[in-house]
Amino acid sequence: MKLDTISLLMIPGFIGATIVGALSGKIAKYLGSKQCITIAMSCIVVSLLLGAFFVQTSVVVLVISMVLFSGSFAFMYAPLIDSCIRTIEKEKAGTVVGFYNLTLSVAMSIGIAYTAAMMDNSSMQTSFLGITNNSNTSMFSNILFILVLITLLSLSLYWVLVGRKATK
Repeated sequence: MKLDTISLLMIPGFIGATIVGALSGKIAKYLGSKQCITIAMSCIVVSLLLGAFFVQTSVVVLVISMVLFSGSFAFMYAPLIDSCIRTIEKEKAGTVVGFYNLTLSVAMSIGIAYTAAMMDNSSMQTSFLGITNNSNTSMFSNILFILVLITLLSLSLYWVLVGRKATK
């Protein structure tokens, strides 16, 4: 696909993320931060798996995956901020929000960098699970599977380091 077509396909994801992000604080108050973060991370896994398994199918599946992925990240923002602010004195809340946003920016840059490194690696062009036989689609599918593993590791770390403390 051409880059301009791909850009247009991302619009529903951005709209969905905007709507979910605007409502995430209210939902987090109702469900609680720990549950919202768990739901958001689970939805990220589902969206990545949709893309990984159905990379060669309809564009509609990829748009649904993008909407779920973007919405999940937006859903996670307010509960994570709330978790950070609750553990710090009120006078330092501005510093916490600034550091949190800095951490997000650095994490996005790192994520883009290691995804680009995986795209350059020739071993990624052979399908891990034998789902695809095209080298380009195998590469994208493999990268999405690796991102699923990273997300599951992140969710596990959250539960071990933060989630159990929130339960006490």
